[in-house]
Amino acid sequence: MNMITGKQQLEHNKRSMNDKIKRNGVKASKVLLRINVYGYACLYMFTGVDKFINIERFTKGLNKVPYLQRYALTIGLGIPVLEILLALMLIIPGRIQQISLWCSTMLMLVFTIFISWMMKYHPNQMCHCGKAIEKMGWDAHLVFNLIWLALGVYAIRYNHKLIHKTKLS
Repeated sequence: MNMITGKQQLEHNKRSMNDKIKRNGVKASKVLLRINVYGYACLYMFTGVDKFINIERFTKGLNKVPYLQRYALTIGLGIPVLEILLALMLIIPGRIQQISLWCSTMLMLVFTIFISWMMKYHPNQMCHCGKAIEKMGWDAHLVFNLIWLALGVYAIRYNHKLIHKTKLS
């Protein structure tokens, strides 16, 4: 006869509870990862399409930014294409999504550095990132980008852990 003592039962219950907490934590992290990935996809699709629809306004705005005048048309066409391409690639699971997540986060880093530069040296210039975003003002836009940048870094790190854990299993 196998008798379980109160102490053994308590240890078993504690392990069960810890396992349940870990499983719920993993589920929550996976949900947050998906929210980040699809959030980036929606954000870049929105801004990319908006820039295409308002391509003339976007390139004219870039033409007013010091040091970018020579490249305004190239950047004006390239950024929306890149954003839409990344948005589409982010919804493809696997390696493509992982690479797209890296590229999306790096693009957000570039945008964040650009906004910081604009705030410091050209605060009177307007942003042309998309209707809702450009209404924020520079300070709110910087915070918005920093949040997305942090979410992207989190998603990359967690996705890496998830892939590494899956390979080891």
